[in-house]
Amino acid sequence: MYRADNRRYDKRNMDRENSKNTESTRNIENNRNAESIRSMDNSRNIESIRSIENIAAYELDSYMERWKDKCILVDVRDKAKYDELHINGALNMPYKDIQAGKFQIDDKKIIVLYCDRGGLSMAAAKYLSRQGYNVKNVVGGLKNYMAGKN
Repeated sequence: MYRADNRRYDKRNMDRENSKNTESTRNIENNRNAESIRSMDNSRNIESIRSIENIAAYELDSYMERWKDKCILVDVRDKAKYDELHINGALNMPYKDIQAGKFQIDDKKIIVLYCDRGGLSMAAAKYLSRQGYNVKNVVGGLKNYMAGKN
């Protein structure tokens, strides 16, 4: 009887261990699936970021002239900086207001973004690109643009 009880006890332990292993395997598979989905989402975001074309500041005037009917030039700095100095023909749409959805932007137009040095406009470009807009970023921003004018 002692042996049979031990076997039953051992079988119960083995069943519990198998159940734990199966559950652990399921958890690992679920984690892998979640990582795979996260990776796909990240690759979509990276792909949208990669698709953002940069425009050299010295090429901006010729680019805007060539595509004038299909482009909107947008200054993403705050209104005070825009009022102080901006590129002729640019609309002021501060980045924080773009994120808040305060502006309606024509999704059929190419949106050319700039800021002081290019960092804020790149952040806006990434955001708008993820929203499905066709965006371009002016490398070096207003600083490089004005340096090319002198």
